[in-house]
Amino acid sequence: MALNIVEEQLKRNKPAIFLFGSNFRSEFNLREQIMDILDLPRTWNFEDLLEILNISGRIHNTKTVLLIDGLNESVHWQKIWQHDLEILISEINEKYSNILFVTTFRSSYEAVIFPNDYFHYDSSKFGNRIEVDGFENDDVGEAISKYFKHYNIKFEGGSLALNHFNEPLYLKIFCETKRGQIVAFKNEDLFDVFDQFLEKCNR
Repeated sequence: MALNIVEEQLKRNKPAIFLFGSNFRSEFNLREQIMDILDLPRTWNFEDLLEILNISGRIHNTKTVLLIDGLNESVHWQKIWQHDLEILISEINEKYSNILFVTTFRSSYEAVIFPNDYFHYDSSKFGNRIEVDGFENDDVGEAISKYFKHYNIKFEGGSLALNHFNEPLYLKIFCETKRGQIVAFKNEDLFDVFDQFLEKCNR
């Protein structure tokens, strides 16, 4: 879903930035890490980036999408998001009307990432939070196709194992583990993927 949001924006030649939560690996503050991940010049500050994104959105008559996918997948997720995220959200909402800041995270992490009733303190802001349970049956094939293309994964053969990808997190873990490989959805592909993923994370 997150990839699709950015992909659709770019297809329409509209500005968008996609960041994986797993790329936030240090204990530096959120703004510094975004600048480092985007490999921006040291002469820039974070406000320069926001100004450019805001102007770009205004020029294209849209909102520039700035999306961080998987807040809970960062190494020091509690320290990074709990202290800095709410401030950044407030700043963008107050000062940069042409930026749409989107984040995704596992619902079980909500209480520690956001303060109590963060999404409910103002009923007019209810639309700012959308809960997604998983891919619908009709969307699984499309999601697999897009993820495999992004991770350069080639698929051989057919299998009912496709149904395992109703859960977006599993699809993402599978793709990060099998990046650049050929898969046939044999048992070893499906059930060994978690061990392989942990090995990659520990390298």
